[in-house]
Amino acid sequence: MAYIYRHIRTDTNEVFYIGIGNDKSYKRAKDYFKRNSFWKKVFNKTEYIIEIIEDGLTWEEACEREQYWIKFYGRRDLKEGTLVNMTNGGEGCCGLICSEAHKLKISKVHKGKKLSDETKQKLRESHTGKKLSKEIKNKMSKTRLLIGNTNPGKIIIGDGIEYKTAAEAARVMGIYPSAIFYRLNNKKWKNWYYKNK
Repeated sequence: MAYIYRHIRTDTNEVFYIGIGNDKSYKRAKDYFKRNSFWKKVFNKTEYIIEIIEDGLTWEEACEREQYWIKFYGRRDLKEGTLVNMTNGGEGCCGLICSEAHKLKISKVHKGKKLSDETKQKLRESHTGKKLSKEIKNKMSKTRLLIGNTNPGKIIIGDGIEYKTAAEAARVMGIYPSAIFYRLNNKKWKNWYYKNK
């Protein structure tokens, strides 16, 4: 079962981080590693308290609730509140703000990189037996309406709405950008679309 936790500064009594975890001992809530640089700056200035604010959730529920709590407290980088969270919560990096230089750096790091057979097997095993909620299935089915990027810098969804980026389209539709990229880049999908449009 999953949970939602918050980190509270002891010097100002402000909530500065919201997170989710799914381990029995709340290890993720206590973890120092895999934190962004803004979180570590707060950590270096003051002590903090860990509070589990919701528990016994499914992973899908936890992702939704994390988004709620991040919106409730507001992100500091967006000048909306006190949180040092760099995304809007839930799975993936929805709402993450990256500079062009950072995007280029990430692109160079991952270019030509291939997953080992061991990693592929681990990914398969991690998804085996997982059941998607009806809501998630409905969101995924929306991507079947995708028409494609008819022009550079333009993505059109089946309802006729134009988006500048896959991330923007995914955010509006409530799905992951990877689902959109799959439809745009998958040859079988393209062949099916152009045959049936």
